[in-house]
Amino acid sequence: MDVAKGFVPAYFFPLLVGTVPSGDCPFYDFCALPKVAGLLMGCASILGHNWPVFLKFKGGKGVATSGGVFLAIVPWAALAAGAVWYITTRLTHYIAIGSMTAAFSLVLFIGLLYRGIPEYTFLFIFSFVLACLVVYMHRSNLDRLRKGTENRAFQKKKMP
Repeated sequence: MDVAKGFVPAYFFPLLVGTVPSGDCPFYDFCALPKVAGLLMGCASILGHNWPVFLKFKGGKGVATSGGVFLAIVPWAALAAGAVWYITTRLTHYIAIGSMTAAFSLVLFIGLLYRGIPEYTFLFIFSFVLACLVVYMHRSNLDRLRKGTENRAFQKKKMP
C-alpha cells in the first residue's frame, strides 16, 4: 500500500495535467514537463506519509512510498534500486541498511540510466535529497545499529 501511495499520484497526476512535449527529445515520454509535476505530487505523498497530520505528525520512514514515486517516474532506476534493497537486506539482515543503500543507489542509477533526458538534473538532485531524507528518517535505526540492538530480518527463529 505504501508503494501505491507514492506511485498513484506520481503516475496519474501527469496524465491529468497533460503533456508539454520537448521538440528534440528521443524519449518523448520522459521529456514531458508533467514528469516534474508527477515527481512533486509524489513528494507530497512522501511528506504526508512521513509526517501525517492525522497521526500527530508521526508516520513512517518513506522508503516504500519513495520507491513508488520513482517507479512511476524512472521505472528502471527504481527496479534496480529495489534489487539493491533486496540483496543488501538479505546479505546484512538489516532492513534499514538495505533501505539506505537502495536510496543512494537510486541516485546512482538515475545518473547512469537517465542522463540524456531534460529533467535529468532535477531528478538527480531530487533523488539525492530524498536519499538524505531516508537516512535522516533512519537515525533511530542507525543508533540501534551502533548499539547492536537493531532487529534482524530474514533469520530463522530458534525453537525452544
